[in-house]
Amino acid sequence: MDKMCCGCKEIKNVVDFDRRAASKDGRFYRCKVCQAKYKKKYYEDNREREVSKRRAYVAANPEMIKDRDRKRRYGHCVNFESTMIRYNSVTKCECCNTVFGDIKGDNTKCIDHSKDIIRGLICGSCNTGIGRLGDSLEGVLQAVNYLTNKDKYAIMEETKGENK
Repeated sequence: MDKMCCGCKEIKNVVDFDRRAASKDGRFYRCKVCQAKYKKKYYEDNREREVSKRRAYVAANPEMIKDRDRKRRYGHCVNFESTMIRYNSVTKCECCNTVFGDIKGDNTKCIDHSKDIIRGLICGSCNTGIGRLGDSLEGVLQAVNYLTNKDKYAIMEETKGENK
């Protein structure tokens, strides 16, 4: 289906027009390219007004802006606030007890993606290890089982002796 743009007067496919519920055909009357040009020119002509509107909105909605920025930066997390309070006081990995260094990003949030919560604050090595073990207790227990299996170590010791 085609439609004529009121900006450039060209006939274009409807996918070149943004959706607009108020329109009869459900599409905006300017194509996306013309609309972008219009918005840019409008902003340049009304910069002071637009900036003051934005500042007023930010001042009136500080929590909403704060939440949006957190979600953008850290993703959705149910227990974000309590974890970030702890984040500033934790000095060592909760998994291996290694002391966090002065390097920024040394401590990492361990997120349980199935429940959308932060499990704790751990070092990057532990976070990677847990992730590679399938991010589950089952994977960790399989690794423990592997490490405690004495038969495999006995076979390895026998083959070391034969190589000498």
